[in-house]
Amino acid sequence: MASREARRPVCGAKAAGCKRLAEERASGGRWDRPELHRLLGELDEGDIVVVRKPDRLMRSLKDLLLILEKIEAAGAGFCSLTEAIGTTTTAGRMMMLMLGSFAEFERAIVRERTMAGLQVARSAGEKVVIAQNSRPISAPKSSAC
Repeated sequence: MASREARRPVCGAKAAGCKRLAEERASGGRWDRPELHRLLGELDEGDIVVVRKPDRLMRSLKDLLLILEKIEAAGAGFCSLTEAIGTTTTAGRMMMLMLGSFAEFERAIVRERTMAGLQVARSAGEKVVIAQNSRPISAPKSSAC
């Protein structure tokens, strides 16, 4: 099942006529993504950057604006397969900016809920362990951690 899920974006990209594929392993919430930067550096005029979903590319409006600026500076365009929205038209660009705003809002809500959950766990006497590059986990206070 996992391999089928992993192939789905590639199949969609091939069906959309993509000739070059870039697959990033790093989170969309991070800026240090080597494949993204390589892709942006290799864009030619008239290219279209195609993603399955915009949230795989960015997590904030600021990220979206920076990425779209680099794409436009290369004379390229942007297209999302699931939303069928692209930046090659004025209305498409407006829709992408709205999606970016909603993505940033969603990320902020998740952050608020996570912080609230951590506070509840701490109040209940649980030891909260946050490992580098991972999600917060809570362990019972009597844990050997």
